[in-house]
Amino acid sequence: MRAGRVAGISCFALCFLVAAAASSAQTKPLFPGLYFGVGSSPTSLAAGDFNGDGFVDAVVTAYPYYPYQPNVYVLFGRADGTFAPPVAVESTSGVSVVIVADVDGDGHDDIVGLYGFSILILLGRGDGTFAPQPPITITFSPSSVVVADLNADGDLRDDPSWP
Repeated sequence: MRAGRVAGISCFALCFLVAAAASSAQTKPLFPGLYFGVGSSPTSLAAGDFNGDGFVDAVVTAYPYYPYQPNVYVLFGRADGTFAPPVAVESTSGVSVVIVADVDGDGHDDIVGLYGFSILILLGRGDGTFAPQPPITITFSPSSVVVADLNADGDLRDDPSWP
């Protein structure tokens, strides 16, 4: 009987602490003043180092305003752990999903995006700018994209899937 009562009291105490933490979290935000204006509905997020400074940068896709196509934004990481304001790097194709990979083997992070029946590749130049490539048309509309070295030779460019 005593074990059951102790367990009940412990559960109550744990629930009380969780509720108190949730209550205080509502009055005091975890990251006060942290806001990044990237549109009304962010749809995808990935991380890389696009300008070669050694700090984590973020790439986000977001709808700027309905009914317009989503944009691709890069937020460059700073030394203090915060991000610079977002920079639109692509805004014409309607990219909804992004990942980061070095698809051309030059040592710079590239952005691979998915939109409708096409794959978009933005080759990173290593200085925070990108070279858009012609879209790769596919015959279906997937919901995600993955980059892999299918023949395990360390080079993505000679894989059977590379256009």
